Amino acid sequence: MDVVESVGGTVSRWRGGRILHPRGRTFTAQLRVYGSAGRTWGSPLLDGLPDGHRRRPCRFRATVRLSKGGGTPVGVPDVLGLAVRVHDDRDGDADLLLSSTTRLPVLRHLPVPAFTFDGTPFGSLLAYRAGAGQRLYFGAVGHGDAGDFRFHLSARAPGGPWLTFAVLHLGPPLPPADDTRIAFDPTVSRRDDLRVTGVVQRLRGVAYRASQHGRPAQPQRAGGVTESVAGSRPQWTVAVDSTAETAARTSPGVTRSNAG
Repeated sequence: MDVVESVGGTVSRWRGGRILHPRGRTFTAQLRVYGSAGRTWGSPLLDGLPDGHRRRPCRFRATVRLSKGGGTPVGVPDVLGLAVRVHDDRDGDADLLLSSTTRLPVLRHLPVPAFTFDGTPFGSLLAYRAGAGQRLYFGAVGHGDAGDFRFHLSARAPGGPWLTFAVLHLGPPLPPADDTRIAFDPTVSRRDDLRVTGVVQRLRGVAYRASQHGRPAQPQRAGGVTESVAGSRPQWTVAVDSTAETAARTSPGVTRSNAG
């Protein structure tokens, strides 16, 4: 695996940035956890906080990156990426990586190119484990307009139905320099109640770390390309050019602290 990371680092330096999902924009966000009707998963990030014999809704600060997997030009479909880091000072942060996919059951865990983040289904291509070992997959669908774009997050056990557990509200975009520095990798989480599972997931982590090696210290120009987050609505875009300061509007009412 060290060889893979070394080769990946070389390619990353040659490209001047990430190998995977090179074009994107990072946002502040807030995750509002309500829990799934009729079941618990074994993690407050999905269930909410314990309150006697019940669970109560809670909120977490989050960082979200929306991206294009291959960095294709404007108007060309690509595998879209939704990376979420949930910030939890008590139990540790958690990273979730989802890609655009389809609602067809047979293809639900395969990456599928898409044009827009609005209405496109997203899914974790491989499994996570929550709580005492429950195996699960994550899904998301985004909707909204200027100032209020959100993703409804869901989870399912193998063979089970999709159950919504939270809403992820996008906030103001981070500076392009922050987008260059932030690296998402679910394989390095120290949480016991939510972790990736399987050899393929660990190999995926190696690929992400390889992509992260050799990044430039400052963000690179990306050719003035922007991609729409909300379909034809120009107010919400993923700025993949560090100079596109008009590419995103802020979302009011998003706090920066846990409010559980």
